[in-house]
Amino acid sequence: MADPKHPDSVTKPELLIFPVSTYAFTPAQLKKLLKKHESIMSIKGRREVYYYFLDHIAGTGALTMQETGLSEQGAYSHMKWLYQNEFIVSHGKLKSVKKGGPRPVLYALPGATSEQIARVRIKIDKGRQSYTLVIELTQLLFEDIIDAQIQYNKIVNVAKKRCKGFDLIGIADQVARELHEKGIKIWR
Repeated sequence: MADPKHPDSVTKPELLIFPVSTYAFTPAQLKKLLKKHESIMSIKGRREVYYYFLDHIAGTGALTMQETGLSEQGAYSHMKWLYQNEFIVSHGKLKSVKKGGPRPVLYALPGATSEQIARVRIKIDKGRQSYTLVIELTQLLFEDIIDAQIQYNKIVNVAKKRCKGFDLIGIADQVARELHEKGIKIWR
């Protein structure tokens, strides 16, 4: 906490580090850790990207740009710096994105659980155009269901009629998953 009696302590940002009592730090290691965190706080864009990861645990360059309002170049360069200095780790390229340039890389804080990473992947999928189509088909089929069950073939047939240019089986699987989450039994 900043001490109002000391004017220097008011201008320095508070550092976000783990409690020192749980780790055996030497003074040299602690000094190095504090120096790394001060290097984050000294640059506004880098600080914003780091705060994004503290809030959301994981993300991609595009998500970071949307949330922080930074330029594409700024967001990616700050993410690269955080990755090189081991503040975030890579979880590989997203395979769900097939067209429109390079596949985005998913980054997360070290120690992020698979559940936290899955939430970010869902957020990315929801942003895609195919997810809108999945929701529309799910609602259409949900309204026609009478006794809380449906044949998978019916989902595929409806998807064939409405999903020109999309991955038919992928859309049908996502619709089946959405219906299952609403309590509908899917017969294969």
